[in-house]
Amino acid sequence: MKFHKNSTNKSDLSNDHDLQNCRKIIAFSLWGNNPKYTIGAIRNAQLLTTIYPGWSAWFYCGSSVPQEIVEFLNSSVNCKVLKMNEPGNWMGMF
Repeated sequence: MKFHKNSTNKSDLSNDHDLQNCRKIIAFSLWGNNPKYTIGAIRNAQLLTTIYPGWSAWFYCGSSVPQEIVEFLNSSVNCKVLKMNEPGNWMGMF
């Protein structure tokens, strides 16, 4: 297998790919009802515009996330919630 160095720089990009219009997104995965993670997600949403002005946060939320957490995240400034199915057992992950 051969690997080639990518020599693309800003001047090599085509006109239809304007770096000034790229989205700035921070993505999070959240599942379960453990406050260690749900409150952490809330704090990330609250601090987003202070720490990362101009950025958006996308929260990929499993079906086990409490509805009030999902609603809070979805109503937060520059935040988007994407609901996901949760096949499998994630209990031993952390």
